[in-house]
This record gives sequence, structure tokens and C-alpha cells, in this order.
Amino acid sequence: MTTEVKNFNSSMPGAPVLNGTAGALAALLDACLVNGFGLQTVSSLVVSGGVATATVPATPAAQVGAVIVVSGATPAGLNGEQRVTAIGANSVSFATAEADGSATGTITLKLSPLGWLKPYAGTNKAAYKPAAPEASGCLLRVDDTGTTTARVRGFESMSDVDTGLGLFPTDALMSGGAYWPKSSTADATARPWWLIGDARGFWLYTAPGASAPTQGVVFGFGDIASHKSGDAYGCVLLGGASGVQAATSRIEGCAGHGREATRYAWLARSWTGIGGAVAAKKIGALNTGAGYSGEAAYNGDALNYPNGPDNGLTVTPISLAESTALRGTLPGLLHCPLQAASAFQTGDVVDGTGTYAGRKLRALRVGTTGNTSASGVLFVDQTGPWRN
Repeated sequence: MTTEVKNFNSSMPGAPVLNGTAGALAALLDACLVNGFGLQTVSSLVVSGGVATATVPATPAAQVGAVIVVSGATPAGLNGEQRVTAIGANSVSFATAEADGSATGTITLKLSPLGWLKPYAGTNKAAYKPAAPEASGCLLRVDDTGTTTARVRGFESMSDVDTGLGLFPTDALMSGGAYWPKSSTADATARPWWLIGDARGFWLYTAPGASAPTQGVVFGFGDIASHKSGDAYGCVLLGGASGVQAATSRIEGCAGHGREATRYAWLARSWTGIGGAVAAKKIGALNTGAGYSGEAAYNGDALNYPNGPDNGLTVTPISLAESTALRGTLPGLLHCPLQAASAFQTGDVVDGTGTYAGRKLRALRVGTTGNTSASGVLFVDQTGPWRN
């Protein structure tokens, strides 16, 4: 089973706490992108009938569908990344081809990070870079010195946490960079979050105005699934404008929103590779109105959920357009043209069919907190792979 796509969320035991204090988002990104979390020494690791079950001293951080990394086990085939198939009060299970029996060694496990690097850091500041050799090599700079929001910006290269070349967005496109929301209040009240990604990009969901996972926004950073072969500059940053932390209105930059009037996505360069940063916008295949995926305003044809002919859920990839060209798609993200928002809650899992057979799709409610008429639902493929 593939382990390329990994998912983390605020309900995992020992997960980083996101709140309205400086450094909270950087700590979350450190844990999910670079370090992992929930490290425990395994008491026993037993294989039976193609399933390995690790007993640990405390409640595991992992959940079903998450990816852990196992170290120190003999036989060695039990080591490395493993997708979790079952969780007990003090146990974690995963599929294996190893023979029945008990493993030996000083064995540890933890939630596996995305495998990114953190080449530069300062006080509540950090720069993150995918380690994958096939990645574009662009970096994400996060200035988390604020309380309710962090400022984010992409760079083609950097020499320290405050200095770099090829920034996106430029000040002409969005002065000072984009905003990622943490909390609607500048205090230590915990806010729900999800982070789902792979070795080249990730999507971050936060519910800044809620203490429970009701509705929020989805932003992200990383390489797109480009229509151009060998696209050296196909790296995108999605973010919002000042004030998005309150989630009191439609957030066009949110990945779940369609028909943007303003382009709140930025690419390192155009598909030509000439010049600097360019603004882009998201386009859903069946999107006809300025609304969120899964709500009536998204599609003017009043498409019902479930869809009558097949009693199913329809989802479509999200294209990214720059100027007059379709550059590619946003990996792992799926819009829904049906009026399905009220049928799902954040965290719900749907079994994929057809093109997505064998995959698990995670629902994320997006939109205005406390206003169900202005909310939608976005789906993220948490199984993958996102890239062929």
C-alpha cells in the first residue's frame, strides 16, 4: 500500500496545538513536514496472518489511514513507512508480507513526516523545502511572529530565513506576502487543523473561528500536477488577504472556493519560464458560480446529492489557470459540483469509486463559520499517489 500521501490532524494524541500565539503554526509545520511526532518505544511487535501489531506504552498518536515510520526491528522488512490499518488503546497495526512471529530489537515508531527540509530558521520564522529530487526546489517562507495569522511567501532560492530570490507573490501582487490564518483570537485557545500532503506539496486546513472542526479554510504550497513536461517553475502558493483569520466572509483564496474575482494563487513563474511570479486562479470542471465546492452557489444547475442516476458523489479535479493558459491541476484536491455540503462534516471519509477506486477521500468543510448557507465541502485524496 502506498505511503506517499500522509495526513495529520489536531485530534491526534500529542499533536501540535494551533492557536493565536506566535510560533504556533511554525511548530505545527515542523512536526508534520520535518520531524514527525508521537515517538514511542515498542513493547512488542508481532506478525500474524499478514498483519503486524505493535504494542506501545501510551495511546498512539496515529489513526487509521495515517502513516507511521518503524525503526530498529528485525526482520528489517517491518521497518520504514507503514500505513496504519487498525488502532487499539495501546496498539498500532499495519499490513506486512513478513512471516508470522515476534520481531526483535529496540523498536520505535512515530508518525512519519512528509520528508521536507528546514534549511533556514529564525525566531518564529522558518523556510521549508521539499527534499524530493524531482521537486521544483522552491521554498516556503513562514513568518509566524504574529498571533492570529502568519505571513507566507514562496522563493525560488534563499540564502537565509529573511533573504531570497524569485519571490512569489511579489509585493506588486500582494504586499508582504499572503496570510495563513491560525485563530480569530490572539490567545492560547486551540483551533482545529488538518494537514495532508506528500513529498512535494501539502494542503493545510484551519478552522480559525471555531474550537470544534466545523468550517474553515484550505491553503497550501507545493508543486502542481503540471500540463507542461519538466515544469521547473510549477510551484504554487495559495493564501488569503489580511483579515481572513476571522473567516467572516467568503475567502476566495481558499482551495474550496471557485470562480475567483481576484487571483489568490501565485506561481513561481509563467509556463514559459520567463520573468517572475504570476497570479493564477482555481477552476473547477463543473463550476459556474462564485461559491464553495458542494454548495448551491457553486453550480447554477441545482445538481442534487446524491446524484440520481448512480446514487453517487461526483468530484472533479481543480485546474489552475494563469492568464489564458491552463497550467495544471492542484494535486489531491477535489471539488464537488453537487449540493452536498450539508451531508458531510470535516474529517468524514468517503470510499472512492471509478477513477478514485481504492482511495479514501477526506471531507473538509469550508466557508463562513456559523453560517451554513455560505459553507461548502472540499475533498482531499488521502491515499494517493497524487502524481503519476
